[in-house]
Amino acid sequence: MEPLRFSFKNNHFIIYEFLKTLLLVILSAILCFLSLPNFIVKEGVGLLSFISLCPLFIAVYRVKHLFASFFYGLIYAVVYFTLLLSWLYNFHPLALPLVVTLRSIQYAFIFFALVLSVRVFKHQSWLFLPSVYVALQYLLECGFLALSYGNLAYSLYKYPILIQCVDLFGPFGLLFIEAAISSALACIFLSKGGKKHIVIACVIMIVFLLSYGSFRLGQKENEKVKKEFNVIAVQHNVNSHSIDDSSYIPILDSLIDLSNKGLYENPDSSLLIWSETAVVPPVSWYLNHPTKSPYTLSADKVVSFSASIPIPLLFGNGDAVLQNTSESKELSNAKYYNAGVLIDGGRIKQKYYKQHLVPFSEYFPYKNVFPKFYDFLVSHNLTFWDKGEESIVFDIPINKGKETVKAFTPICFEDTFAYISRSGIKNGAEMLINLTNDSWSLSHASQNQHLSMGVFRSVENNVPTVRCTNSGATCYISATGRIKGTLDYFEKGYGVYNVQIKNSGHTLYAVLGDIPIICFTIAVLTLLLIGCLCAVKKELF
Repeated sequence: MEPLRFSFKNNHFIIYEFLKTLLLVILSAILCFLSLPNFIVKEGVGLLSFISLCPLFIAVYRVKHLFASFFYGLIYAVVYFTLLLSWLYNFHPLALPLVVTLRSIQYAFIFFALVLSVRVFKHQSWLFLPSVYVALQYLLECGFLALSYGNLAYSLYKYPILIQCVDLFGPFGLLFIEAAISSALACIFLSKGGKKHIVIACVIMIVFLLSYGSFRLGQKENEKVKKEFNVIAVQHNVNSHSIDDSSYIPILDSLIDLSNKGLYENPDSSLLIWSETAVVPPVSWYLNHPTKSPYTLSADKVVSFSASIPIPLLFGNGDAVLQNTSESKELSNAKYYNAGVLIDGGRIKQKYYKQHLVPFSEYFPYKNVFPKFYDFLVSHNLTFWDKGEESIVFDIPINKGKETVKAFTPICFEDTFAYISRSGIKNGAEMLINLTNDSWSLSHASQNQHLSMGVFRSVENNVPTVRCTNSGATCYISATGRIKGTLDYFEKGYGVYNVQIKNSGHTLYAVLGDIPIICFTIAVLTLLLIGCLCAVKKELF
């Protein structure tokens, strides 16, 4: 064999090919960023999601050296998530680099797997490429490091007709269609595979989205209303960075003033809602263990206000529970939960404890494995909560106690995951009430990215959602995914929402949950593994 010779011309060509592939990866990251709500286009350009992965998939086909794929995946993630989650810096200076670093490592392996898939399944690559992409995206939303931000399916939240299909298989079914269309465009551009069959498959997917969406919208809008009532959601707009012991009472006074105004102008309302950790000191703890402090005064003030109004109050609160009664009754000995609390007539009726906590900032389960890292996190003023274990559904009296409604209250980050809201629906909930505090982000993009995922929770389960937030987006989301009555971001106010509970059966997603995507992921990754083993045996790599 003639030895390989290098020349300036060859090196120039290699550099050109490298830069061309790199630019394709960066272009895809920017298009994906623009698809979702962002700091340039507040609501995002959702329809871009159908083509935004096309440059990435073209780059996958262009990679000549298998292990170079790690570099391209890393670059894609750095650009994409630095732009998309830039608001994380406002939470903590370490948050953005930590998330981007983790995502970069993960996407390095994802890009590697994508390159493997086109080499192993050459003739079916246009279908296996999006399949592998979606399967690995699902794995990114599992476990301790789970994060749904960046999932392109959520870019379509402003298009009700396009997202109705999520009541079948959740957001990953929609993500597959987006990725498959991008893959088809990449194959057509590169003249790979039978163009006719690829075009037909894409047309079928688009027709399915539009026809099923139109059918479900009509079906949902014509369903008979079973229960109807009004709720008041208060948005008190407090900067989370400025809260301390001295601010608890002024914050409560602001909440009570807004609530009284809302109740005076809307006396027929059935429920009053305050956002996540609207009340910071654990009310039930200081009622049972009073001290001479602003904490007990806050608790007393909440109870007195509840006793003075004719309807229940649902509010976000820290809640402390002493697990071992033999220990001294000190708050430091108690388990501390991020909670939703229902209080009626001055008496606490029910509590729900947040189950899916934000990794590193709210929860770090590996204290004993990485004690130094845990101490590092604590030293940077991060407060850890204990995990709730049960999807408690609230029984809320409505219409002056004539009937009740069952509501589940995913807290903040929880409504970014489909399985959490589904667990409440499986326990009998007829609606969702999301309690959120995103004020720390100081960003409209953050609020809209979070809102986009909340829309999907309503459509997946065919139930309405009321979002009550500190600074936005406080609004009502119908079972069709339409957003109504959004309050201005970072402004004080309250929304009055007419909630309609309809005669709706459980959706396919509510029944099956993530079983289809789990089976899909196992099947795709198994086929990829078998294909790689066969390729190695045939010395194709």
